[in-house]
Amino acid sequence: NPRRRIRLCTHKSVDDKLQEMFIIHTKDCYVRPHKHLRKTESISILEGEVNVVLFYDNGSIMKVFEMGDLTTGKLFYHRLN
Repeated sequence: NPRRRIRLCTHKSVDDKLQEMFIIHTKDCYVRPHKHLRKTESISILEGEVNVVLFYDNGSIMKVFEMGDLTTGKLFYHRLN
């Protein structure tokens, strides 16, 4: 799609308390900063590498996670509570 990503939902309904999905990002895909209030999100890298940037509410950078698939030796799973 124009946003350069594919979403495969494994939950049955948008009303499900737990929503699980695979979101595939193509090379050079950009995900704008956003936050999920009162939700948990996990990130798993199956192939490739990515930098995950966490921000404070004022917009300054809190932390950068360098992530990659198992062959990279980098962090391949992270859970954001």
